[in-house]
Amino acid sequence: MKPDHGGAMRKPIRTKTALCLLSVLMLAGCTGARELGDLSVVIGMGLDASAEYPDGVLLTAQIVRPSEMKGGSSEGSAGDQDGQPQPSRAYWNIQATGETVLDALRECTHETNNRLYLAHNQLIVVGKDAAKAGIGRHFDAFLRHNEPRPSTVLLVSATRASDILDVQPELDKLPAMAVTKLTKTQEFTSQSKAVNIIDYANAMLSKTTSLVIPIATVSEGESGEKTVSIHGSVGAVFKGDRMVGELSESEFRGYLWASGGIRRTVLNIGYRGGRVGIDVVQAGSDIEVSLVNGKVLARVKVKQEGRISDNGTNVAVATEWDFRDLEALESEYIRSEIMDTFNKARDMNTDIYGFGEMVSKKYPSEWEGMKDRWDEMFGSLQLEVSVESKLRSSGLVIYPIRP
Repeated sequence: MKPDHGGAMRKPIRTKTALCLLSVLMLAGCTGARELGDLSVVIGMGLDASAEYPDGVLLTAQIVRPSEMKGGSSEGSAGDQDGQPQPSRAYWNIQATGETVLDALRECTHETNNRLYLAHNQLIVVGKDAAKAGIGRHFDAFLRHNEPRPSTVLLVSATRASDILDVQPELDKLPAMAVTKLTKTQEFTSQSKAVNIIDYANAMLSKTTSLVIPIATVSEGESGEKTVSIHGSVGAVFKGDRMVGELSESEFRGYLWASGGIRRTVLNIGYRGGRVGIDVVQAGSDIEVSLVNGKVLARVKVKQEGRISDNGTNVAVATEWDFRDLEALESEYIRSEIMDTFNKARDMNTDIYGFGEMVSKKYPSEWEGMKDRWDEMFGSLQLEVSVESKLRSSGLVIYPIRP
């Protein structure tokens, strides 16, 4: 039988053909690729009530200027009183109005020839008026679109969202980045709590839980310089997607004590004619709900440990009896903050703790008859708070160092 030379010849030809096709595909590149030069990278966004569209939005988009991120001064930049050139801003705040967020984003293309790119957005600020009117119709776009990050930080502005994004920070070039860092720093010191789009979505999917979002305020110094802070009224309380009230600093901390959000904080306790500062270094909480005679009872147990960081009295507070007294005063101080916050939340009829969700999971059968009247039941809910405080040490010295 003669060998089949034709079959041997066809294999190299097929291999070469496959290699040629592969080379063509590699040269084509990614069909959906977008050049960075054709995009305007958005680092922060603000949503305000629109005078033009009663149910619409005034959108502020903070766009990065890559040429200014290196820190040099550009030619033609404004000068100071001595005629010295000043660095141009590393960002550009562009504004547009629309019936929806998507409409406003499209309107921005009238001022920039690049499409707005939202994948690097770090912050969404909502003006107080827009928050009171309801943010659900605006936030649906951020949950539905594939570009915005679920970890994008949310804030409420005490005035307009555009005011927050227009304050030039001292240590950063981009206001949105500076405010995002501020929010996370406040969370570490237990003065606030960072909230993102996922937290918003979870609260909206719950039929009972109310959301608390930090409030940012613009302050002006004596020389006219402006700064952004989270101070005073620091928490916006939502009922559904509408802002219905505010929490003060102590009330926000009372909320964090109960919900397990305390990381580090300082308590100033009145003691023996002065004040003793206690640095809380470890804290945790546990919440348990139960049904008693058809009513909901919630029990909050808090455990915390700290050390004396400042002695404002004229005596040493390092004895066993002093520690016991201070621990008892600490516990009552924390319990008072928790109860003050709970009473305010109950007055606003906002379940910021998620008690309703806990009842629905523990008593699914009974919950069927309770879920439609949870607002009524939350108003009569009873809360028991127990706090266990422990002092580790009095610091490196025993006696107060003063004349």
